Amino acid sequence: MASGGIDEAAILGTSSSNENSLKISRYESFSKHRPDQIFLKRLLDIIICICMLVLALPLMLVLGLLIKIDSPGPVLFTDYRLGRFGAGFSCYKLRTMYLENIDMLQKHWQSNPECKEEWKRYGKLKRNDPRVTRCGKWLRKSSLDELPQLFNVLKGEMSLVGPRPYLIAEQAAMGQFADIILSVYPGVTGLWQVSGRNELEFAERLQIDFKYVHQRSCWLDTWILLRTIIAIISRKGAY
Repeated sequence: MASGGIDEAAILGTSSSNENSLKISRYESFSKHRPDQIFLKRLLDIIICICMLVLALPLMLVLGLLIKIDSPGPVLFTDYRLGRFGAGFSCYKLRTMYLENIDMLQKHWQSNPECKEEWKRYGKLKRNDPRVTRCGKWLRKSSLDELPQLFNVLKGEMSLVGPRPYLIAEQAAMGQFADIILSVYPGVTGLWQVSGRNELEFAERLQIDFKYVHQRSCWLDTWILLRTIIAIISRKGAY
């Protein structure tokens, strides 16, 4: 049983007696696509990214100015995340938190113990996060803080569509799902993004990401990209 009460054996089709013997080689088929499909996905990533950056760069400059005016600190926030096969990489985002956010979180937990339980269930604070700046709240709601990840895609560290990158500290909680989910490149958007996002518990996120890896295709990626536009406009699940 994985964190959050997921029955891994039932989903993966394995018995509990041999769970410990599961290795990443067992799931190599998840990362194997025909060479033409891999080439097409990468080609589309590059073409779409370049087109988006032409439009997004002026917007990012304006957003950077607003971030600097709103609170002291850098415009960009770089977080170390899990990439393909668990290799760490620097994931770029527009900064949405105060610099002293770790101390602020600890103090918030002390005065609001229920928030620590919420953190354990969802992997974040869904509402009233004291670490988030005024500008950051709007950036997160609109998902514009993710725009710099287009550079991660161009660098070959991410794809436009895939499981959202997990924190390094979350790898242990992913359990055996880590082997499957980390067999593909993380995405700027993904099935989790358009299926409820932060409304879902961490355990549900794992199930959705497993489903994506198992069923992924160019058609599914196209559907997710179109659904992402709707999700951004509706702001459902964004905090």
